[in-house]
Amino acid sequence: MSFEIVSGSARFQEGDGRVVTHPAQEGSITLPAIKPGAVHDESLVRVTRQGVPLMRELRVSTLPPGGVASLVAHFASNRQALVASDTHHIVIDENRLTIGDDGIQTQVKSAFQVPGIERPVGDSEVSAAQVCIRAAWGPGQVNWGMSYPPGLGFSVKPESAYNLAWGQAPSQSIDGIYNRSWGCGYAVKVPDSCTANVAYNGAISCCCNATLAALGYVCQWANPGAIGWPNCPL
Repeated sequence: MSFEIVSGSARFQEGDGRVVTHPAQEGSITLPAIKPGAVHDESLVRVTRQGVPLMRELRVSTLPPGGVASLVAHFASNRQALVASDTHHIVIDENRLTIGDDGIQTQVKSAFQVPGIERPVGDSEVSAAQVCIRAAWGPGQVNWGMSYPPGLGFSVKPESAYNLAWGQAPSQSIDGIYNRSWGCGYAVKVPDSCTANVAYNGAISCCCNATLAALGYVCQWANPGAIGWPNCPL
């Protein structure tokens, strides 16, 4: 049985840090000891047997002090999904998550900006949403607050498609948002459990399912070329 860290900065305490092989056991899987990554790191662990994945990747989330205790509260009815936890990190088996059709998220993300760029689109920023309700499961969505998104330079990576498309009001199913003024190497990644709302002036806010947001599924800046997306906007 092989355990491989396929993304993120967490490492196993044994082996080469990225891959650990253990004899297969019938009826149980014991996760090797993990050294968590930096605060807010999200790492994925793939578990395979003879090259065949046994489950969806396990998520290792590294949280600030007190964060693990707060997150555990989200899983009062999902104890079977908690694989392991320590002072600063938690491991979740998302195959065993049972989440209702909605979740209240009062704060997704306070303002954050593209590094080195004062404002991506005029006074645009990705900011915290007010109280909102969002289903846990996808697809990711964008709601446009303008009639013609291409007029402000917006294009999108459609859900489960590689080639970009122009933003199209009033809404679309998407994986990510691009803008010409941001240039290459910048996109807003929108998880399946989030809805991005783009205002008439280009400001972006996101509404995300509370439980999945606690696991790190929030809208955030990404280097699209580094995650297998087109690197530049339309």
